[in-house]
Amino acid sequence: MQPSHADAVLASDIHDVAELQAGHGEYVVGCLACSRDRGGPFLSSAPTEVAGDSDEVVLCSFACDERRLLTLHASPFVGLSEALRSAECDCPAANASSHSEGVKALSAAALLCALVCFTCEARLPDTTPLVTEVDCIDEMMMLVAPGKSDQTDMLRRVALLRRRLSSTTRQLRAKEGLLQELVGPTMRTSFVSRDASVVSSYREAFDELWPVLECLECASDAVNHASLNFMYAISMRMSQASAGFDYQMMIINKIVTVCLPANLLCSLFGMNCRVAWQADEQADLRAFWGIIGLISLWLAVCLFRPVRDFLRWRGA
Repeated sequence: MQPSHADAVLASDIHDVAELQAGHGEYVVGCLACSRDRGGPFLSSAPTEVAGDSDEVVLCSFACDERRLLTLHASPFVGLSEALRSAECDCPAANASSHSEGVKALSAAALLCALVCFTCEARLPDTTPLVTEVDCIDEMMMLVAPGKSDQTDMLRRVALLRRRLSSTTRQLRAKEGLLQELVGPTMRTSFVSRDASVVSSYREAFDELWPVLECLECASDAVNHASLNFMYAISMRMSQASAGFDYQMMIINKIVTVCLPANLLCSLFGMNCRVAWQADEQADLRAFWGIIGLISLWLAVCLFRPVRDFLRWRGA
């Protein structure tokens, strides 16, 4: 193995990849993201809800040729012991004489296939909590009252859920790409996927992975639609509030227009100039009260309809 290939195997920033190297003998190098084995019989095989936590991920680097498989990992992970037991019992490459020798008689390609398939299966998340949370958010979205605290809390919940869905989908997409690469034309012409049973195992693992990805994609679409509905509801409330303000301004403009002649008449009598029906020309206040009555009648007739419409709008 060349030094650059060894550095690529030991790199911790790239995972769920495999690359076939033709120089110095045919071999394949790569890295797997695996679930950490906690040691218990139930905790080790329990699928995690979100596969993006760094504390729950163990990177297993591997280098494989036709005779041997080398794995490098910092701690035990789910799928290693299962792959060894499955390779001992179910590998078609082992004949009757090789059963007595155990794993040593198995082909490295079959052992790599078992390791990849079991680690991919162990990384499949339980989508039930995510789908349930998506359904709850979808139902509550249109029931959120227009308020600063409620809307902020709902947007925070949607952002966290979208982040979890995106992280889980990204992890599974990497597994999907790894499985597709291992059954690609280049790998089928090499020792990695030359055996038909190995290709069949990879395809079975891919068939188990694909429904989970479809479920996560549907959940992501549901969250996006719920977010759009929430934004549409906010826009609708803003449009309703804007329409209400416009109607109030129309009523106010009508009232101001009706009161304008009365204001002009009052301002005319308040000016320092000679007008009709002054006190020094009239013996009583009949002219004054006549003007007041005329203004009151004008206001009563003209303001009846705007006030009635405003009261009906407030009561609706």
